[in-house]
Amino acid sequence: MRRSHFLQTLLAAPTLSSGAEPPPPRPRRICVQFDAADHRDVRLPPAQWLAYLFAFAEEPGSQIDSIFWDVSLGDTYAAYPSRLLPPSPDRYLAEWRREGFEWIPAILERCRRRKIEVFWHHRFSEVDIRPEGGLEMEKLSPLKAQHPDWLIRSWWWQGLWNIASPGLREHKVQVLREIAETLDIDGIQIDFARHIPCLPPGRQWELRDHASEFLRMMRRMLVDAGRRRGRSFLLAAKVPETLRGCREDGFDLAVWGKENLVDLLTLGRAR
Repeated sequence: MRRSHFLQTLLAAPTLSSGAEPPPPRPRRICVQFDAADHRDVRLPPAQWLAYLFAFAEEPGSQIDSIFWDVSLGDTYAAYPSRLLPPSPDRYLAEWRREGFEWIPAILERCRRRKIEVFWHHRFSEVDIRPEGGLEMEKLSPLKAQHPDWLIRSWWWQGLWNIASPGLREHKVQVLREIAETLDIDGIQIDFARHIPCLPPGRQWELRDHASEFLRMMRRMLVDAGRRRGRSFLLAAKVPETLRGCREDGFDLAVWGKENLVDLLTLGRAR
């Protein structure tokens, strides 16, 4: 399927009504994916740290309209107030919690004051990080140790998440539902382009409907959450930048467009 045909199909697809007020049209001159967690070791008072973090977006004449916040730090712990996941053992975040500074709500509130669109960026699969920083090369992730059936044995020694596992899909939707219901965001982006494969190598296209089913589950969840808050959520996906790469990794863009499973596509890693 040619890229232009896919885009035409996606744009012509009927909007999936959520029963909530749809997001108003807005410009997206520049969209930034920002791994702000990499800056948590910059030790400044909270107000100064936020000013430092937003310096690039608040420059005079900035055309940044949307920020995709890549701040989740994986699936095992929460970097935000959570009822489902234990707090991240990261030493810097633990210090902020002791001081009463919740960094993610503070980031989102600053975006709101500056009328910047906010997406929660969720890496479908993640390499595991030590609490003190750096890759975890010795201890197995507690969640991965508990659910080896959710894993693909691949280049990362702890394994990568397998989207063909129903239990994993349910877990991720529950975690992302809590984020949608408790954080002031406009949408969620699922990053399928980083840390792949997310389907067993050699069988990606055969098992492609598992990726589509995950997006169906996400869409249903966000429609429900949007009804509850009275304002719709957007769903975005980051995928390989070519149709060939998407096919090789098991992402059926034709079905996604036909069923209107995503509102935005971000083209990522080249394949």
